[in-house]
Amino acid sequence: MLDDLKQRGAMSMETHARLKERTESLALEATILPTAAMIYQGKNMIDHVEYQIIRSLSDTLERYAPERIRECEHEECILHFLDTSKSGKRRWCSMERCGNRHKAAEFYTKKKRRASDAHEA
Repeated sequence: MLDDLKQRGAMSMETHARLKERTESLALEATILPTAAMIYQGKNMIDHVEYQIIRSLSDTLERYAPERIRECEHEECILHFLDTSKSGKRRWCSMERCGNRHKAAEFYTKKKRRASDAHEA
């Protein structure tokens, strides 16, 4: 699905068909809570985890534009994230992790370059 969003900006019919088939094969049970909220869960651990993933994907694509799902720009990171920033220009999955690593690498590169330039002069 992430490849579809990256290449096409939407889920392909093939991906939708596979996701629909998998969703329909899940063994789920429904429970109603004292608050009258209904919850669904898989009858076994695999179905439960797959249901949670599919439900999360569905909810995300229902609420947000596909272009807001982005790949982290840090070259060593494999994560994707949902850009909920106002400007829509978030670059990293986590500023604390990938953003800081990128900025630190840029800083040390500039520092080395300045030291090299000063040494040559």
